[in-house]
Amino acid sequence: MIKLVVIFCRRPDLTVAQFGAHWQGPHARLVAQLPGLRRYVQSQTLASGYRNRTPAIDGMAELWFDDTEALREVADSPQLAAVLADETRFLDAATRREIVTEDVIIKDGPAPAEGVKNIELVHRRPDLTPEAFHQHWEKVHGPLAKTIPQMLRYVQSHTRLSAYRNNRQ
Repeated sequence: MIKLVVIFCRRPDLTVAQFGAHWQGPHARLVAQLPGLRRYVQSQTLASGYRNRTPAIDGMAELWFDDTEALREVADSPQLAAVLADETRFLDAATRREIVTEDVIIKDGPAPAEGVKNIELVHRRPDLTPEAFHQHWEKVHGPLAKTIPQMLRYVQSHTRLSAYRNNRQ
C-alpha cells in the first residue's frame, strides 16, 4: 500500500466552519469516487488550535492506493479532475502540498473514537541522506516515542525514496 498525503490551509475568505462543511461534505463525496481508492481519512485542525494562534495547516487528507500503478491510473481520471477543480472552492492552492508515502507502524493499537490525532510534519536535516534519516526516524526515534504511555498508536509516514531521487523533496 502507498499513501498520498495532502496538506493545506483553507481559503482566507472562509471561516473554519465553512471550510469544514465543504471539505467534509461535497468534497469528500467526490474523493470517494476516485478509482482505486482503498481508504480516505480527513484530519481537520481542532477548534482549540485556533484560539491563540494560526495553525500551520487547516487540514490533511490521507488517500491509500494498492500501489504506484493504481496512483498513476487515478492521475488521468475524470474523477481526479473533478476533485482538483473542487479544491478551489475551499482551499488555498498556494499552501497545498502532497507527499507520496509508505506507512511504518511503530505501535499498533486502536484509534479511539474520542481520541486526538497528533500530526507532526518532520523535515530531515540537510546533512543526512534520505536513507539515513528514514533509518534513524524508524529505528531510534520510533522506539523512544513508542514508550509514551498516552500514545495508543504511532504510525510514521515515510516519503517514498523515489521522491528524493526525482528532486521532489
